[in-house]
Amino acid sequence: MAEIPSGANEEDAVPTFRGSELDTADENLPVPTEEWKSHVGWNYLEVDKGYTELPRPFAGVDGSFSTEGGVKEKKVLIDKMKALVPFKFNNDPKRNKVTPLTQMYLVRYLAPLLYKNAEQALLKQQVKPEKKSSSKKEATKRLRQLIRQVDDMNNKLAGESKLEMDVLFPFLRLKTLLADSVAEAPDFKHGMIQQYYSALNAEQKKRFKQFLEKLPSGLPTDRKGKTITVEERYHQGLLAMFEELQDTGKKATKLSLLDDASGDKRLPVEQGSVLTSFGVNILLAESSGRHGLAETFLADFPIEWEELEDLDGIGYLIELIVAVYDLDDNNAIYELQTLMTTEYTVVMMNLGVKGEPATGVVMEDENEVRVGLHLMSTGSREKAHNSIAQEGSEKSGSLINLQGKSVPEGPRVPGCIVMFRLAKHLYKMMQQKKLKYSTGTTREFDDEERQYRIDAFNEIFATTIREGELVGINGQGTFAPGNIMFDNEMIGYCTIVSASGSEESAIDPNEARLFNAVGQVLETIMLDNAVSAARGTSENPSHTRYDETINALIGNTRAIGIATYHAQFHFNYLLNQLQSPFKDMNVQGDQIIGGRLLAIEAYFGDPTKLMLYWMLNFRDYLDWGGTADDGTPMFFQAPLDAQTKAEIGAYEKNKLAHLVLSYYRLSFAMLATKEVITSKGKKPKGAADIKAYWTKLLSDANNDPPPGARFVQMLAYAFGGVGEETRRKDVPYASWLPPPTQTATMTTKQDSANLISKYLKWAYGQKPLDITWFGEVAAVYHAAKAISMSDDYASLVEGFVEAVAEDGGHAFLFAILLNENSERNSIPEVPQPIQVEIVGGAYIGTLKKDREGGDPPAPIVKTDGDSPGDGETATGTEKTEKSTEIETDDLTDYEVPETFDGLPSTGLKTTPLDGEIDLDDFVTKKDDSATNPANVQFATEFVELAQLVEGESKEDRNRNINKLLNDAPEDVDGALIEMLKTTIRAESVEEAASLARDLIAPEETEDLSDLLGDGL
Repeated sequence: MAEIPSGANEEDAVPTFRGSELDTADENLPVPTEEWKSHVGWNYLEVDKGYTELPRPFAGVDGSFSTEGGVKEKKVLIDKMKALVPFKFNNDPKRNKVTPLTQMYLVRYLAPLLYKNAEQALLKQQVKPEKKSSSKKEATKRLRQLIRQVDDMNNKLAGESKLEMDVLFPFLRLKTLLADSVAEAPDFKHGMIQQYYSALNAEQKKRFKQFLEKLPSGLPTDRKGKTITVEERYHQGLLAMFEELQDTGKKATKLSLLDDASGDKRLPVEQGSVLTSFGVNILLAESSGRHGLAETFLADFPIEWEELEDLDGIGYLIELIVAVYDLDDNNAIYELQTLMTTEYTVVMMNLGVKGEPATGVVMEDENEVRVGLHLMSTGSREKAHNSIAQEGSEKSGSLINLQGKSVPEGPRVPGCIVMFRLAKHLYKMMQQKKLKYSTGTTREFDDEERQYRIDAFNEIFATTIREGELVGINGQGTFAPGNIMFDNEMIGYCTIVSASGSEESAIDPNEARLFNAVGQVLETIMLDNAVSAARGTSENPSHTRYDETINALIGNTRAIGIATYHAQFHFNYLLNQLQSPFKDMNVQGDQIIGGRLLAIEAYFGDPTKLMLYWMLNFRDYLDWGGTADDGTPMFFQAPLDAQTKAEIGAYEKNKLAHLVLSYYRLSFAMLATKEVITSKGKKPKGAADIKAYWTKLLSDANNDPPPGARFVQMLAYAFGGVGEETRRKDVPYASWLPPPTQTATMTTKQDSANLISKYLKWAYGQKPLDITWFGEVAAVYHAAKAISMSDDYASLVEGFVEAVAEDGGHAFLFAILLNENSERNSIPEVPQPIQVEIVGGAYIGTLKKDREGGDPPAPIVKTDGDSPGDGETATGTEKTEKSTEIETDDLTDYEVPETFDGLPSTGLKTTPLDGEIDLDDFVTKKDDSATNPANVQFATEFVELAQLVEGESKEDRNRNINKLLNDAPEDVDGALIEMLKTTIRAESVEEAASLARDLIAPEETEDLSDLLGDGL
């Protein structure tokens, strides 16, 4: 099959001279744009009235919610489906409800867009979502690319992902995609519209096409003089659509075959019928240019297939025999012999029409081969052997299947090849000096060539020849037996109908162009609606790029969104699939409906949550069935000792913690796209009241905090240590925060609440107007709660996924799992605990001992003027392992909550407090330190000492700074002193002076640039 281009390179159906009134030498050529008025579809483009409204979305014919005669389970499901219709039109625009199907498509469209941001979250880089909103032109371009699933460079969305999303998350465009824009039967990939159409019954299909004829009346129009036409961007799709809808007078081939080679009951061959046929029958019936059987099953041999491609029937089989013999390879000969007499299942995709072959899919094990098949001969009866019907005459040179010359008028067996009679015909053809092929070409053979061709035939058919006459084939049982033996002991290979078709038909390749054209029109309608929906509604306005994307995907009751439109077609497909009748199937109706119910029910629970579980399994966070190195299944595992279990459990949970943190970082990063406000009174919709966010987070920490040790560990892991390699430069550090080795002793909920609340107040004071900083802290907080839900790994995973589903965060987690950086490493034989470096943790113990009067204080700054190197203290000694490394499997003893709060659409969930929390008391400066006059004075002195004066050496300055820090007044806060010490060790004296300078109140000034700050 040819490659199917997509994105900017899509080969959309164009109007051709097949639908034009103009004469041309080649009717398959496209009609020039300036000649489109000569096309049969042009009259439909000219309308009586102008239309300026948004085009109403067409998503198929009305489905039936009837439960008459249905089983109980079917009635229950249909009643459930009534409440889950994705879209209901209303002129008063309100955001569409997100049904399970809508959620599924919302995730499928949104997750690839978040791929780069997901990678930033996983690699613990700053997540930078696009903030700027779009013009209408920009939005149109971006949303068209989203519909086509490509980016600005026409690459597939999330193209760097090694995961083939369609494998785990099947996704069909609305439009059928083509390999050629003008061919009548191009290679194609069917879309959702064509799949939906295949589930309709005959009456519904008729109504569907009637609706298509009325489509132009509801599309936006242009006026030129007195002529009103549909807008030009719809012209190509509409003209191609009406070209395909015109009545060509072609009728499908009608053929009936036996249901048993030895019986007498005939069944019609219908679209969707299943045939059982032999390789030799298929080889002879394959149409030129649409071969596939031999090419697939003899693919390992170097045969020049292009030399055979244009042949068919006897000519194709003769030259295939010679080509295999040319290889001088016994294996190739054996494979062809086996191929000819192997039974295959053939599913009839369509029946073709007079002059055009049918399409069948030949199935064997995991192979599916699409081929073109002549069902009946298009010429005289002498050519009947070039078809599945195989009803030849007894005339010389034709392929016959009568019982024998003794009964010349006996009944013919339809679809049957008598192998010996075929061999006699082939033998005769090999002896000919001149052959004329179906292509019209003629070949002549000299005596040597004819003998070579006869040798090839003899080798393949294992012949017995006496005095130049063929008297036997199948020497030593070369061929597998057929499915019928005649009275004269001749063997027949007969094609039979093993299952009839149904009104629920297969995808018809002959309609690929039609549904590409229909898809062009409907995807343009989808785009028009999405561009309008991107502006949002009064309740959900769009202020940012992210708002636009969400509103464009979900849409509103007046302008349908992209995901909602897709979900509506899928919904209608499922509804019709549920109602579609079956016939002539060898199973009970209740069995069919029962299976259908199971398949359809999955779409109306939470299909996206199920997909998250599959993705977790795919990324190795869950194991639904292991396989040993030798390929055998592993149903049981040897019992493990307690220590090994604990080590493995710790490893698993640590890897999961990374995933959880990445999810929350990506989720909260979207807040950065919002406008930040802090004022009281009426607030604009869509803006982020950052003070309210911090208040809610602090409220939760006071009432239902995670364990303090878990929170500190997660902070250290998220923001890195004080070393150059791990530290994130875009976030401030709480050097006063105790390490997990100390917080692990917190045994009460109140201890954790006090510590975390203090940190949150400090964090808010650091950057009170920075929504990105809030998102980082909130992500750490919620990740710490998530990994504290349970000691059991499976329960942790389940609780986390449930929380994601409850908060509607499916797309964020799917985006994380889509990125290969989320892959969980295999558990090693001897798992090691994760090593986490705690911010400031390397120095806390020493500082505490100093204050208690132990060893003399170590200098904070080396006398040579350099800050300590990576991995050493100011004294030059290495950091102690105990102070910098902890096992993240440590748990506090207090009872943890069963669930945790995530990121709902309106912000953070609030736990009610007895009293109101007021953040104003610590918002004015970066720390409570600023409210203490002694701190301000101390900071002023530090800044003055840090500045080198003329004639002063660095050694003298550092000596003075050490003295100031080690002999600070008692009323100066210890946190301030420790912050300055840590900053000097990790950075420099100048960086510490910069932090201290922030605590000093600015002098009064009339210079507005000083008051407003940079960037305002």
